[in-house]
Amino acid sequence: LVLMGRVMTDGRLTARMKCDLTDNLALRVNAQLTNEPHMSQGMFNFYYKGSDYRTQFQLGNGALLGASYIQSVTPNLSLGGEIFWAGQHRKSGLGYAARYSTDKMVAAGQVASTGMVALSCVQKVSEK
Repeated sequence: LVLMGRVMTDGRLTARMKCDLTDNLALRVNAQLTNEPHMSQGMFNFYYKGSDYRTQFQLGNGALLGASYIQSVTPNLSLGGEIFWAGQHRKSGLGYAARYSTDKMVAAGQVASTGMVALSCVQKVSEK
């Protein structure tokens, strides 16, 4: 169990909690409380790790719902997707992801129906 919190000078309180419920299931909670009307936020994330896949479910204020899933298809390649619905703003989205890894490099890419495109690559430069 990990708990972290911070009180800002303007009175905002931010808090995070991470709890491993089992070896495969974890819960994370993020919250930001403020004295401004309708500006406080909260998010619950449930993570599950299988032998060759991972999944995540999100619940947040403002009727935010989300789910993601990534599956290993080869020892080096994983493919996945995500979906979300923000009920308060009446927006939804769908995304796809790919991840390729070797002993010295990890490359990932994402594309979403919201127009977001992200690419990343991390290269190991030494054994340290």
